[in-house]
Amino acid sequence: MPAEGVKPLAHEEVLSYEDILYICSILTGLGIKRFKITGGEPLVRHGVCDFISTLKSLEKVERVTLTTNGLLLAKYMPQLIESGIDGINLSLDTLNRQRYAEITRHDLLSSALQGLEAAKVLDDFKLKINCVIMPSASEDWLQLAALAKDHPLAVRFIEHMPLGGMINSQCTLEDEVKSVLEGAYGRLTLEEQTLGAGPAVYYRLEGFQGRIGFISALSHKFCRYCNRLRLTSSGFLKTCLQYNAGVNLRPLLRESSERITQAIAEAIKNKPAEHFFNKSELPLREEATMSQIGG
Repeated sequence: MPAEGVKPLAHEEVLSYEDILYICSILTGLGIKRFKITGGEPLVRHGVCDFISTLKSLEKVERVTLTTNGLLLAKYMPQLIESGIDGINLSLDTLNRQRYAEITRHDLLSSALQGLEAAKVLDDFKLKINCVIMPSASEDWLQLAALAKDHPLAVRFIEHMPLGGMINSQCTLEDEVKSVLEGAYGRLTLEEQTLGAGPAVYYRLEGFQGRIGFISALSHKFCRYCNRLRLTSSGFLKTCLQYNAGVNLRPLLRESSERITQAIAEAIKNKPAEHFFNKSELPLREEATMSQIGG
């Protein structure tokens, strides 16, 4: 989180739940069946559990999951279960209290860990811990991986994507983390079972109930398999994180569903073939950071 924080959007700039559901119903007609609710932090928005329940009830929707920082998860976990949530991704980059406070700007690691405990009611790898790889933090990597030892959850290490003003930031890659984990816990064995529809590749460790995953956009480029779209809270449909490309659906909301369908289909048709994080000059480069786009 930037030291100066993130400038909040005005209430009138944020899509209503009704508008989001309308767009989602159009997306299902284009073959999109899985949705993830993310943010910012989605649990701070009033009525989010009811929204998830309604989204789950839309025709053709197969799966709805949630990404959260976990701070409010202990409070809302019973409602999320009642809403029919299919899975939770909990963002947690360190188990070190001081480092957590430095990253998030809040000394609230204990609340995040309470959320983690509450979410352990989910089994069969429906609970996933998302860890952005911090440079020179091997102790963090080992502690985070150990969360998968006694519970059937997935700990996923994510290579930091240099977006916006962070294009020259230091990035630690998958192979370095693998080397540290294998030195402490033994050989990582590739998991043949698919655990979700995303780009993560999973491994087993002997004696671990859970799995270790890697999402490695830099060292193991997976663009040709990417089928993701991101709808921002203000109504912009992003087709790739690195590019400021897509379509603003907000002005089209009062037009026909056919017009919106056409605009979405055109944006998907023009989805960039691949990212180029190693290039400093790129047309339509996204200048916003992940804290502005939404985690």
